[in-house]
Amino acid sequence: MAGAPAADAASVGVTRTAAEDLLDEASQSPPETLDAADLSLEVVGAAADAYALAAYAEAALDAGGEAAPTAAALAASALARAQESAALRDALGTGAGSISRDADLDGLGSLLRRAAIAATDAYESRAGDAPVSAGDLPAVRLAAFDAARDDLESIADDDAWLGLALAATAFSRTVPPLATQQAVRVPEGVDPTAAVQQRIAVGDEYAVRAVDALADAGAEVPLVRGALSDATATATAAPAPGASSVYATPFLRARVLAFAAGVERE
Repeated sequence: MAGAPAADAASVGVTRTAAEDLLDEASQSPPETLDAADLSLEVVGAAADAYALAAYAEAALDAGGEAAPTAAALAASALARAQESAALRDALGTGAGSISRDADLDGLGSLLRRAAIAATDAYESRAGDAPVSAGDLPAVRLAAFDAARDDLESIADDDAWLGLALAATAFSRTVPPLATQQAVRVPEGVDPTAAVQQRIAVGDEYAVRAVDALADAGAEVPLVRGALSDATATATAAPAPGASSVYATPFLRARVLAFAAGVERE
């Protein structure tokens, strides 16, 4: 992160503690509706980011790593997002949209955790042993999440919803760095820009289907729709290899909510 201010252990520790408090709070108050679940995913994801990045910054400070200021700045930003989303969640109240009592949240969380680990291993096998560059923000986030995996799972303990939210966040953080490692192979005779735009369109179609499935179940998901809109604007403004990875987080959130609603089981 260009121009990231110098990090100090005290402020980074405050960030990590505040993030852990938000995660503990989430474990005490699982969502009762899909509206609340949507905001809960936002809160837990940002708080987990803040916790992992702050812990990574602390370790980098101790080791003199160059990524410490970047990780600290990303952690502070993630904590601010988490606090803003928590305020929205509290203002929302109960919300609407039924969560299925038969939804296997533990099972879905387990699948996502295994997917996150596999994707991380794939990335690391290609990246080798080189230190994480402070300017590679997706790689910094991934390294932080990988280092904090055990701590975050310990915080979740046996809480099915918090465990699922953390697993979804971990998986979504593996997509951008892995995608940047893999160049989009455009068939001979096909315009590269057109090929990437087609990938974006396919991602958009599947994401919208997932959100529409929620609407059919009676849930209002304005944050997911907003995220999809932002993703579309970002991807279409500057199509590039791997641009469709901007859909990872909003699409995954929509799928998790649809599963919790009993709409999807695959």
